[in-house]
Amino acid sequence: MRWSVTKRKLCYLIKMDGRRRFLMLEAAFRLVVTWLIITGLPYSRIVPRHGACRSAAEGVERDLSVRLMAEQQLTVQEIRWAIDVAVQHLPINTLCLHQAMVGQRMLRWRKIPSVLFYGLKRDCPVSEFETHAWLVAGQCPVTGYPQAARFDAFASFW
Repeated sequence: MRWSVTKRKLCYLIKMDGRRRFLMLEAAFRLVVTWLIITGLPYSRIVPRHGACRSAAEGVERDLSVRLMAEQQLTVQEIRWAIDVAVQHLPINTLCLHQAMVGQRMLRWRKIPSVLFYGLKRDCPVSEFETHAWLVAGQCPVTGYPQAARFDAFASFW
């Protein structure tokens, strides 16, 4: 059965058009590298990779000020798709933070502005708090949705 799953995944990859295949492979590679970085480095060394830490309100204001052209919106959608597909096919467990960081890097490489948010779950006891990271680009959700609606942002990075 293991071989049939691998064979199905390879067939899926081969049937993709070139641009989508490249994006998915880029997302997969970046997810593995990001997973290794987060697993191996202290958090204080990881945060500067996001950009400057700002308040959530500044992040919302920044995102609302961004107007993406149609081509950029298409690229955002393709990157969201590539990250989703890569996550499904990788043998490692990637979290929302991995996905948001990868999306931010992929968009930054293509000069598309984005905002990464950190949030805490609403109505959650302090002893059991949950955090979440999500990424938006010009009001277009990239990663971390629809879960982001259950969280209050406390920091943003761009």
